[in-house]
Parts: sequence; structure tokens; C-alpha cells
Amino acid sequence: NYGFERFYKMLEKYPNTIFIGHAQAWWANIDKNYTDHNAVYPKGKVTPGGITDRYLSDYPNMYGDLSAGSGLNALTRDDDHTRDFIQRHQDKLMFGSDCSDWVGTGSACIGAQTIATVRRLSPSRTVERKIFCENARRIFKSDPTTLKMSSTSCLAFIATVACLACVSVAADSPMSTDTNTSPTDP
Repeated sequence: NYGFERFYKMLEKYPNTIFIGHAQAWWANIDKNYTDHNAVYPKGKVTPGGITDRYLSDYPNMYGDLSAGSGLNALTRDDDHTRDFIQRHQDKLMFGSDCSDWVGTGSACIGAQTIATVRRLSPSRTVERKIFCENARRIFKSDPTTLKMSSTSCLAFIATVACLACVSVAADSPMSTDTNTSPTDP
């Protein structure tokens, strides 16, 4: 995970390629003062202006996948920073679970925790919907009407290096802030 500060060269060299940032180096670098590459899950307040924030702001082909422990860690380090970060990058962030989530609810499920955190810190349900579904649909040009699924659901495809993570979010149901609920297809 070294050399992340030079990744802009790839973004500039391939402007028609969509890149989706994911994992520890990506999310640790939300903090401008991140320098300890051994601390892959840094804690504490975030200093705005990190490389990740700049890549999302400066490059139209760069997006962020909020999956796994690294995404959750970035979201939960500093609520004030996260609120601003979500507001600023609401069109560039996508939910993905990228974890087994065998339990599917509560504190044992990283996906459920990430959903609850996004719901708690998003400025509106419109922003939540973008992160949980609409951004991925736009980026991957997916049309849920061609998939075998209920009409009240949206399937968000999040490509990561190792997997394709999916989540169903009910389109017409109220979005609960209950951390003990899991995203299920009604």
C-alpha cells in the first residue's frame, strides 16, 4: 500500500477509466496527517484535506467504496468530518459490504454497522439513497428492471479487487436508523 500519493498519475493517464478506492490505504488517507503506514486502521480526529478526499474532489473518474472494516473505521473516526465528507462526496461514494456478515445484524455485522453509520451521518434520505444505490447504478449503468428482483428494491453493484458486493435496499420503505436491522429484500 505504498505509493498511494502517486496514484494521481494513473487517474490522469486513464481519465476514461472508473477507479473505485477501497481498503485500508484508501480510507486511512482521508486524514491529511496520515503518515504511519503500519497503522492501517488509524483512530482519532481526522484532519481534512487527505489524499483520498483530494482524489475524490479532483478526479471525476475516482469513486469510493465504503465497504469492510476500513470503510467503517473511516466513517466512525470523526463524526463531524464524516458528515462533511459525505455531503461533499455524496455523488462519489458507494456502499459495499465486502465481508461475510454471517450474522447480518447488529454489532457483529460490519455491513449493518456501515448502513447505520451512513444513515446517522447523512444529511438526508436522498444522500443515503445515492450512497446505497443510485451512485452504483449510475456508474455501472445497471438497470434493475432487467434483473430478477422485486420492483421495490435496488441492487447496487460494487466492484472491488476481490469481489462483487451487493445490497438490497427497499426503495419505498422508510429508512430506519435502527442498528439492529439489516438490508433485506422485502
